[in-house]
Amino acid sequence: MLDMLVITIAVATNASWLSQMALIVFLGGVAVLFGGMVLIAYELRTSHYSIQLEVHRICRLCRHQHTKPVGK
Repeated sequence: MLDMLVITIAVATNASWLSQMALIVFLGGVAVLFGGMVLIAYELRTSHYSIQLEVHRICRLCRHQHTKPVGK
């Protein structure tokens, strides 16, 4: 949205430096989106790892219960 505003002002005022500012704002927005994607990927990896650890722990508990002698 900010990029669209800068483009509109650049066209309305015919200022050349504002057209360069529009490019900088656009590239900044792309960088922010890329950073968000990196953070999402990191969070997904961490969540997947945590779920794997919990599933393996539960499976070990189930195996341990079934190997105990019954009736003593």
